[in-house]
Amino acid sequence: MGGLMAGSGGRTRGAFARRRPVGRTLRGIRVIALSLIGYLIAGLLGAPLAAAAELALRELDKPKPVPVSPVEPQRFAAADEAAKNPWKPDADAAWPTPGSTIATVADTQSKASGKRAGSLPFRASAAKGKAAADQVQVQVLGQEAARTAGVDGVLLAVRALGSASGPDTAPLDIELDYAGFAGMYGGDWASRLTVREVPACALTSSGRKGCAPSAAVDSVNDSEAGKLTATLAAPVAATPTPTTDPVTSPSLFATARATPVVAPEARLLAVTAAASGATGDFTQTSLAPSGSWEAGGSSGGFSWSYELATPPVPGEFGPDLGLSYSSQSVDGRTAATNNQANWIGDGWTMEPGYIERRYTSCEEDKKDGNNPSGRVGDQCWKKENASLSLGGSSTPLVKDDASGEWRKKNDDGTRIALLTSSNRGNGDNNGEYWRVTAPDGTRYYFGYHRLPGWTEGKPETNSTWTVPVYGNHDGEPCHATAFKDSWCQQAWRWNLDYVVDPHANAMAYYWTKETNHYQRNIDPATYKGTMTPYTRGGHLDRVEYGLRSNTMYGRKAAAKVDFTVAERCLPTDDFDCAAAKFTAANAKKWPDTPFDQFCTASATCEGNSSPSFFTRKRLTQVTTSALSEGTYQPVDTWKLAHSFPATGDGTDPALWLASLTRTGHAGGKDISLPAVTFRAKQLPNRVEGAVDEVPPYNRYRVQAIDTESGSTIGVTYSEADCKPGSLPTPSTNTKRCYPVIWSPPESPGADYEPYQDWFHSYVVTQMLESDNTGGAPVKRTDYRYLGGLAWAKGDDEFTKAKHRTYGDRRGYERVQVRGGDPAQTEQSLTETRYFRGIAGAKVADGEGKEIADHEAFAGMTREFATYDGDGGSLLTATSSTPWRSAATATHSRKADGLPDVQAFHTGTSAEQNRGATTGGKLRRTETALTFDSLGRVVTASETGDTAVTGDESCTTTRYTPSEEKNLLGLVAESTVVAKPCGTTPKLPADLISQDRYY
Repeated sequence: MGGLMAGSGGRTRGAFARRRPVGRTLRGIRVIALSLIGYLIAGLLGAPLAAAAELALRELDKPKPVPVSPVEPQRFAAADEAAKNPWKPDADAAWPTPGSTIATVADTQSKASGKRAGSLPFRASAAKGKAAADQVQVQVLGQEAARTAGVDGVLLAVRALGSASGPDTAPLDIELDYAGFAGMYGGDWASRLTVREVPACALTSSGRKGCAPSAAVDSVNDSEAGKLTATLAAPVAATPTPTTDPVTSPSLFATARATPVVAPEARLLAVTAAASGATGDFTQTSLAPSGSWEAGGSSGGFSWSYELATPPVPGEFGPDLGLSYSSQSVDGRTAATNNQANWIGDGWTMEPGYIERRYTSCEEDKKDGNNPSGRVGDQCWKKENASLSLGGSSTPLVKDDASGEWRKKNDDGTRIALLTSSNRGNGDNNGEYWRVTAPDGTRYYFGYHRLPGWTEGKPETNSTWTVPVYGNHDGEPCHATAFKDSWCQQAWRWNLDYVVDPHANAMAYYWTKETNHYQRNIDPATYKGTMTPYTRGGHLDRVEYGLRSNTMYGRKAAAKVDFTVAERCLPTDDFDCAAAKFTAANAKKWPDTPFDQFCTASATCEGNSSPSFFTRKRLTQVTTSALSEGTYQPVDTWKLAHSFPATGDGTDPALWLASLTRTGHAGGKDISLPAVTFRAKQLPNRVEGAVDEVPPYNRYRVQAIDTESGSTIGVTYSEADCKPGSLPTPSTNTKRCYPVIWSPPESPGADYEPYQDWFHSYVVTQMLESDNTGGAPVKRTDYRYLGGLAWAKGDDEFTKAKHRTYGDRRGYERVQVRGGDPAQTEQSLTETRYFRGIAGAKVADGEGKEIADHEAFAGMTREFATYDGDGGSLLTATSSTPWRSAATATHSRKADGLPDVQAFHTGTSAEQNRGATTGGKLRRTETALTFDSLGRVVTASETGDTAVTGDESCTTTRYTPSEEKNLLGLVAESTVVAKPCGTTPKLPADLISQDRYY
């Protein structure tokens, strides 16, 4: 039902197609030439091969009896911290009531006394040294005034008060306590609060030029304390005891055209949220840097998977679906990433596949462009780029500068083509879509939208998600003379929607898009632009399979999988979370959804000048069905239960998968298995105190899984490895923390340079697997990580060179795995040594033999060794020498100050095996492989025992040419001879076997 991984071993789900092997079975019956029979009888059976081998079986160790002792059944008793900390909407959250008051300005913040303007608590102090103003008058305006001014938040008026002989301006720190209204919106709205200056005319003419919220005011947001401190230079009014508020309303006897009056010395301030903040960035898509972190045994992360079995169909071609969890993906959540958990829950994924293209901020792409002089929030074209997620793994795509062909960076022979067609109708400006052909000939289409045979009125897949993109330089897509005309809708994500195997069996994936709007090409003077739609996110709606590629619409699919979603809101007895109720008044009930970024076509959304990416949906049910007599009958249903556990750090909770329940449907009866439940442990992501102004940031990880079969999997994570007073040097860092350079757009760091923040990374130190029903002893596995955690410098082309830092996790050099409880038995021990893709590094095996590392070798095994118990001698070891081809694609990044990026075929060119025999003597064998230009093995030379001769063999493989269909694994002939490769065998005496395939 599930797979797990920590340190080494385990499995990861995410494959997308279940199909019969293409290769030997595709060619039909294996035929062995009849002429070989005589050779085999006369040559092979009479050859003295066995005698020459001298296997010396008597020298091998005899098995040692395994010591046994009584054990006591145990259970993993860790509490579910998510269940202990349920989140509830803040029923008392409310906008502050209007009102005005006067406070004395203290010399320092620590001496400032608390006051209230209306219901808003605040403190006032001098920003520098001695107070330049005696007092400050703070006024909270009502929500009607805020909306008139285009402010989605709180509108304040501030006026410094002093004497006529005093200074003209006063540097002030105004600390606002926003705890009372922090819970009004979700999506970490409070942690994204900033302060902006508002012109006085915004109260009456917010759409007029120069009458919109404008420059950001320096501010510091402490979301844990619920306080926002703005630093401003306020004009001083020589009015020690004013008789009016900073903003006065018309009298009851004023004319209908009378307007509010703003005192000359008053400054209007808007407390409103940016799209990003200290706990994440909604302007980023879900594609995170941690997706490229080295996964597998060297990473130390915890992974677990749950298969969603699908009904079989004729042709045996269907989706391979499953829920996959990764603690490492939670480690990768930083201030610079979009941290809304996906539709399953934090750390989980079920991605059939997608291709994503990145764009850059137009503000970062002004050089030689036709950009306007003012600041805009749009996205601009930078260069051709793409990342592919398919089969449970992600990889950058490399476009070869010479041929124009696309290749996976870790090239496995997959052929990739970016195509265009107006027939697609997928919303992209020129109908771009992708075709990815795997080495077994299966074709995967992304963004196809209108499947073969489509006509008007038939379903479309909605698989292409678009966003406005400006081509602000000559030669870029959609470029025009003026910036305002240089845009078009371009795809930022193409989802997998059409799959065809070499036998014309087909599958279709249908998606639901979520549309949002923003103010494109905003005018800084009016803070208004053109309301433009884009796709903010979406989800999988259904998968249909058991189809033929020539009848995608002609007949019903033999089976299907449906996905049911609900709002990211938990219903209660008095609130049903209906989609229509997602309003400003109810936004607090959607805790991880940014209502302030939600914008419909009819809304004004003055502050939304950039596209933001989020979803309002969560997955609640998966149902598989099979076609029976023209009607779909349910086969299995999985129901997902969610919670929003409180974080305790002032941030909003993330969606948490609490349980998963499977129900089988057969013969009119429904049978449900016990629920799979997930217990949580909260760990800090941010190294608190690394940046003084930035609050903590906590997330939950899975620490125990109670399975439906009655067992429990318990996970123990490492302690935090870094503290703010002793942070490592990034370039030599080997600790479990890493730097991230970021800056919220509305609150830049000193001199507008980003912060260097630090975030924790965790590894699994122990796993326990207990049998809760049968009373079997607990299975214990301990993990130890040696050689330090490697961090490579980022090479992101979309990041300025001076802001690239060492945040690319490359794993550990060595991982030791011990099995058994040392209090009850002797522990077993294995050790794996890894390549980590660090150029210039040397990687040694257990005997000290070194091999140069290379980026293409990242995650490959250098050696796997098994010992005679913890502290015992070596039993067996296999050392591997990696191979890489010549570059299959090369793209220059000179313009970005980076070396060329290249794609390679990789494999293992040699394996050296050694095993202990009686007396401690090691028996050694070796295998050497050679490859063709497509990365396929063509020869395998086996030495047998290296201490003797005569037991060598060579296997030569010849492949059937089928590059047109990309059927790379079709073997035409396999020949084995009793000679080392590179020597000439004597036939028929040296022939062992020869297989031919038709």
